[in-house]
Amino acid sequence: MILAELDLLLRYCAVGVLVTLALSGARGGDVRRALALIGLSGSLVCYLLTSSPYVTWADGALSGFLNVGAAMAPAFLAWLMLEFTSDTLQKHWPVLGAALAGSLLSFLIPLHPVIATLRGLTVAAVYVALLVVIALGDRDDLVPARRILRRAILTTMLALGIAITTVEITFGDMPLPAVIYVLQAAAFLALGLAATVWITSASRDLWPVKPHSTASNPNPIDRAKVIAAMDGGLWRTEGLTVGQMAITLGMADHHLRRVINQDLGYRNFSTFLNSYRIAHARQRLTDPAGQKTTVLEIAYDSGFSSLSPFNKAFRDAEGCSPSAFRARNKAD
Repeated sequence: MILAELDLLLRYCAVGVLVTLALSGARGGDVRRALALIGLSGSLVCYLLTSSPYVTWADGALSGFLNVGAAMAPAFLAWLMLEFTSDTLQKHWPVLGAALAGSLLSFLIPLHPVIATLRGLTVAAVYVALLVVIALGDRDDLVPARRILRRAILTTMLALGIAITTVEITFGDMPLPAVIYVLQAAAFLALGLAATVWITSASRDLWPVKPHSTASNPNPIDRAKVIAAMDGGLWRTEGLTVGQMAITLGMADHHLRRVINQDLGYRNFSTFLNSYRIAHARQRLTDPAGQKTTVLEIAYDSGFSSLSPFNKAFRDAEGCSPSAFRARNKAD
């Protein structure tokens, strides 16, 4: 009975914290991120109330409502994770689609027992994919607050999600030990408190207001050094990373990140690098004297290792392929 009472205490405290987190999200300036935060908070509240055998009052029609809310937790979690760690949510649609599929599979479980396993594996795969996205994006990210967030709260929450999914797959319909419920409630409470504290005190720099805006306190010497290097053609270096650029300029990695982010207004290194490469490509594509130059040659000359990343970067910047851009400007 002691474990049951402790579980309920921790669980209801976690519910209160998540409601507070949802309210803090409702006051946010960005509607999409606020909805993601509110949705995840609500889904986790539903999960807390339906995942414990000691919450006996949530039954009947209310139980059905809570189960629907809990089932949507993976989709909301993936949405919020990507909102927090990426400036371009659209490019992660496969992960979002898989997360939504994992949530929707929950409603099909009564049709066949194997669907429960499929749903668990799908959700686990989504969590792993999110971890990979977060880890790979860290190298390119120039926002200090967001890099800290990647390595702390998000990674911890994803580890918890993987642990929960693993328990569900391992035990299936078998009763869980009472201590598992207590640990689960304690973990949700701790993470909810940490997330609430962080959300309410997060740096304004976490979210972009105006892309490529100039910082209020630029460092003119270092800014000039970076710009001179790029104007001198450093951007042509194939596979250039922020670490390699820092070594070339004799600057600390974190210092160069701060210059590009806070002084030049870029939120990730690839956007900064591609701004030079695409500008050069535009000039080559519109040069009347170079109309016989192939797009592949221009891609190589612009610092890209192959045609595929060049096409993608060009489409992101111009909204069309390099060939279409050349044809349009030739017609004009």
